[in-house]
Amino acid sequence: MSEQSDYVSLIISALADLVAGLEGIVEKAKTTLKDVDPSEFAESKIGMLWSAVGLYVTAYKRLTCMTRAQIEDLIQKHFRHIEIQDLFDHLEEIEDDWDKMLTDMDSELNKSETKDRLFVGGAGPQVTLLDARTGEETSLEKYQDGSSLVCVLLRHFA
Repeated sequence: MSEQSDYVSLIISALADLVAGLEGIVEKAKTTLKDVDPSEFAESKIGMLWSAVGLYVTAYKRLTCMTRAQIEDLIQKHFRHIEIQDLFDHLEEIEDDWDKMLTDMDSELNKSETKDRLFVGGAGPQVTLLDARTGEETSLEKYQDGSSLVCVLLRHFA
């Protein structure tokens, strides 16, 4: 077997493994989303999607590429091979499916009555805060006197 055909076989193998792995992750996530609320998925199940990072790392290493642009250049150079065309098209379909799944989930999570009632210049939501200077509970409403308000919200992780 020639060096060129060995390299084409490597590209096909790396793409096939990436496609199969991503397909499994997306299908598992879709099945899970059917069984749980989107907010529960976002809070406790979304970690299943992180295994895709490992799949991409493996594919990039196997193909000695560091960026998506390098992968696309490599595929473009060997696009005359039907199997590479099919695998790359399938990869793009899976990535589109992934994006749609997350966009739909995000839309579902962002539905709320409060969001519909908020508008520029209108009253903000009722939020209870802890005043860092005094340690007392307060609200944003207390500080809204018609002038601009700048809030610095700090979140500390233990």
